[in-house]
Amino acid sequence: MIQIKRSECPRLLSQDSRWDSPRCKAEVVDALYKMQHGKCCYCEKKIAQGGHEQAVDHFRPKAPDKFPELENTWTNMLHACSCCNGKKANNFPTDSNGNALLIDPADPAVDPEDHLGFNVNDEDGNFGRISPKDNSEQGLATIETIGLDLPRKRHERKKGYIRFFSAYIDIATAEDDATRNQKIQAFENMLLANNEHAAFTRAFAKYKGIDSRFGVKMPVGADVG
Repeated sequence: MIQIKRSECPRLLSQDSRWDSPRCKAEVVDALYKMQHGKCCYCEKKIAQGGHEQAVDHFRPKAPDKFPELENTWTNMLHACSCCNGKKANNFPTDSNGNALLIDPADPAVDPEDHLGFNVNDEDGNFGRISPKDNSEQGLATIETIGLDLPRKRHERKKGYIRFFSAYIDIATAEDDATRNQKIQAFENMLLANNEHAAFTRAFAKYKGIDSRFGVKMPVGADVG
């Protein structure tokens, strides 16, 4: 999961239209899709623009016994893949004081990367697993609620490994400065928030020390360059 920069409220929704009316829903889905660079807000999987693989997720569930008053609130809407949306359903864990434990990736005050860590040791049998960073209560609740460590999700993260590992090798084996600088730029682009599984790639870069060894610039939060 990576931080998301919330865009402006879609025009029809700002005019008090119901979010699920056909025209308004199409506008909402399009705005969310662009806001999140075509990725699921939770697992960062790229999702098709249309069809069953995408869903409008109400961060605070709109169920009658939850937060029905937030059903048409733009800041409560996110774009999720069908798997994450289905697993989350109407679950919304809170602490003993009633504060949300689920991480909202579009909350500018919270960086998911401060709460979620990855096993990026490619020689470890647990490679690709996600776990709470520094025993974060929010991290744990988010992983369990969304199912971020399900085998399916680990597999999706690991599929991109060859791509960014190859880019890392290209940097390490470059024969001259000009070539190395080109390869560094290509790797830096993979770290930006608009790329699939950017948080996992950033964790890999830090684990390999690519920033300190080769001067790769590490983006922060929702940075897209």
